[in-house]
Amino acid sequence: MALEDWAFSELEAGRDPDEIVRDLVSGHESVATLGIALGILLEKDSMSPVAVALVSCQRIASEECA
Repeated sequence: MALEDWAFSELEAGRDPDEIVRDLVSGHESVATLGIALGILLEKDSMSPVAVALVSCQRIASEECA
């Protein structure tokens, strides 16, 4: 929950959603971070290249999509 609070407070402070998502998923193997990342993207209704890569990767757990 602390990570989620951090992410949304960064978003409220005006930080770019793509940067927040990159920070969230880089180096993490938990699917919980993906849920937070999707929440960030949905909050800003962002359809950036980062968002497309995240939602379209069939092998999200592999390093191929990173």
